[in-house]
Amino acid sequence: MENFQVIEFFEERRILTAFVVDDRGERLHVITEQNREVNLARKRVIHATPWPAGGKLTRQELVDQLKSIGQRREALKREINLAEIWELLVDDGSGLTTAAMAQQWFGAQVTPDQTAALGRALAEDRFYFKHKAGLWTPHPPEVVTQLQEQQRREEAKRQELVEAGYWLREAWEGREITDPVWRERLITILKDLAIFGPDGEFWEQGQEYLAQAKLTKPEAAFKILVKLGVFQPDENLDLYRYGAPLEFPPEVQEAAHRLSASRDWPDPYERQRQDLTGLETFTIDGERTRDFDDALSLEKTSSGYRLGVHIAEVVSFIAKGDVLDQAALERG
Repeated sequence: MENFQVIEFFEERRILTAFVVDDRGERLHVITEQNREVNLARKRVIHATPWPAGGKLTRQELVDQLKSIGQRREALKREINLAEIWELLVDDGSGLTTAAMAQQWFGAQVTPDQTAALGRALAEDRFYFKHKAGLWTPHPPEVVTQLQEQQRREEAKRQELVEAGYWLREAWEGREITDPVWRERLITILKDLAIFGPDGEFWEQGQEYLAQAKLTKPEAAFKILVKLGVFQPDENLDLYRYGAPLEFPPEVQEAAHRLSASRDWPDPYERQRQDLTGLETFTIDGERTRDFDDALSLEKTSSGYRLGVHIAEVVSFIAKGDVLDQAALERG
């Protein structure tokens, strides 16, 4: 490739124009429309046009001209309908060069800008043509349909990710998820993350959702569930991991109510017991517990102190084999 060429190349998914200052073999020293000097690999060039006049311009004039050329080609590209060109060529199935493709749209006499514009459209195409050995060949109709369906799925997934990130952020900041469908879906995924972690069914999907919401700490899923009122701050996740029943059936609840309302509890071990109700005891359970079943006592004796450990003996109140006993065994 000689010096004084206008070229086009991809830069971060965007096509830029540049001017070749020096051809160095495998690399080209160019000035881009962004007023940058770059040593560009020759294989990155997607279009080239001689432009001797460029070598006579000042640096700023050159950059301005490159911008103008790029804008002109973008405007031409927007007029191109590749679907129509594809319909003209698909039955033939033969490959054409970029210049020949430009003639299909613009007519027999095409300008460098028109050829470059058609090349831009083809380079950005995802459906209609494939490029091989310098030729553009139309995809068969079934391939076009498949590629279009794939894009629809990708776009639906992208939109879902955006929506999930929005609702998770709302919940994290203390606001309710007002969409019932999203609330149910996200609670299912968040529970899976909090309970099973990487072993869960929705681990990868949940991590994508949380990343979209910029929530990357390991405990994020659990904390959101607490904010939503689904979990308590001290929720016992092991109950979920081991599949322990979280609700009691009506007959078990009724038996518990009858037992708690009763004041006449027969004690099968009454004769073996020593009455220590005269001791002053204090519970060792936490402040928030609702099950005070452990206590301590301290007595002064002639030789020192006696520490008493008092544990509620539930077996005295629940008969072996009844519904309460079976419910306890199931959870044990």
